[in-house]
Amino acid sequence: MQRGVEIHWCTDGSSQHPALPTARFAGYAIVLDTCIDDAQRIQFAKQYRYLNELPPSWIPAVCSRTQGEQDILRSEMMAIFEIVDNIGRGTIHVDCSVAINNFQTMMSASHPSGFMRCEHLDLLSRAWDIRDRNFCQLVKVKAHQKIQSIDAIDNDLERFWAMGNQAANDLAIAAATRLYPSLAKELDSRATDILEQRRRLHQAFQLDLDLQLFRAKLTPPTVSATGAAWSKQQMVEAFKIWRPTNPISFGSFSTDFLGDAIWGRECSIMTLNW
Repeated sequence: MQRGVEIHWCTDGSSQHPALPTARFAGYAIVLDTCIDDAQRIQFAKQYRYLNELPPSWIPAVCSRTQGEQDILRSEMMAIFEIVDNIGRGTIHVDCSVAINNFQTMMSASHPSGFMRCEHLDLLSRAWDIRDRNFCQLVKVKAHQKIQSIDAIDNDLERFWAMGNQAANDLAIAAATRLYPSLAKELDSRATDILEQRRRLHQAFQLDLDLQLFRAKLTPPTVSATGAAWSKQQMVEAFKIWRPTNPISFGSFSTDFLGDAIWGRECSIMTLNW
């Protein structure tokens, strides 16, 4: 890169299944703006309103899986660190305010203790060691948006940087899902299992709440001499008329082996039908 040439980067991170700490996975990406000046950027931004296609001026520079904790903030910070560590020059357009604040806090600190409370301290500590050769400027850009939202941005330059952020976002998603696809597939499957387990647990708790409402509507029992709150017949009658609000579906199953049940086939079929 020639000295004196203004360099612009757009970075973004992507985290799949971010609400599931044991199943999420992440990636990050950097795209380089190759426009020669703002006039050309404005021209591309105007064309976007008619074509709805990202211009070829955005060149993919880096895409990789996130190392360490698989969360969105670390992905955003790793993209910034890649530029700081390997290039050390240019204006970096970032859509994450926390990532920008963490790096700015590090750069303005006079001692590492000044940023020790920031998340992902390992990245900031490595950037601290090379701060003397870092001449990057961090700029907040609107987070990646739908095509219709980008098209609605009135300011041409703001629209251009939003386009760059969208390009980085698309590349970051590809990095997370397509680099080491077998791992991504395994974590996708784990996420599906976790969500299904949560759904069933929710049904179990809902069943318990429904039963509590049913019990509350019953006439308070008279305690017998034996101390039993409910007689056997009362319990039978209660269960005969009780129906769950949201029954759990067990899907398709076979009854071929009910004859081997300890209660016998007839009793097992009656229980199943109930």
